[in-house]
Amino acid sequence: MTTHNNVAPIIIKRKKIIVSGGHHGGAWKVAYADFVTASLTNDLLRQIQNKLTATDLVSVSHWVGKQVEIPNNVGFFGEDAEIRATLPADATHGKVEVLSASGAVIASLPIHPGDQSVTWDGRKTTGEMVSYGIYSAHIIPYDRETELETGSVYSYHSVQEVSLEDGKTVLGLADGNYVYSDMVTALKI
Repeated sequence: MTTHNNVAPIIIKRKKIIVSGGHHGGAWKVAYADFVTASLTNDLLRQIQNKLTATDLVSVSHWVGKQVEIPNNVGFFGEDAEIRATLPADATHGKVEVLSASGAVIASLPIHPGDQSVTWDGRKTTGEMVSYGIYSAHIIPYDRETELETGSVYSYHSVQEVSLEDGKTVLGLADGNYVYSDMVTALKI
């Protein structure tokens, strides 16, 4: 028999910690919710797969992640927005107007013959910053002091999602707006 030379015994106490007022664990609920979500997602993908032909998939897949040019809309999301606009040959000067949802002019940017674009820093004419979002825009050319016909401006938007509605391709833009693919005037790769 061995001796322990007066070594005190080691006692381990295990204390059960009850969280949230004594409720039992809910990990199974999270796992079940994940299972249901995955199951519903698979069902949805099967339905889409059954409805789309290979041609449909090819026609929509190339849009995702691309930058598309849309007329008369400019998005401001914290970085300067480039607005592509050119004056007609008979114009001596002009301005690009950025409009609020109500149609009020919130910014006016000068444009000169030969300019291919203007940059909008997201500020109103008053100097205040606008909220992030999509704004309408157009170009107003002038021949000296005579206003000529208002024209279109263009800006690029990122495509986040694509869907088909009645055979038409619908692009979901990063800003939350949706446009038909036939509105796109250019594609930046």
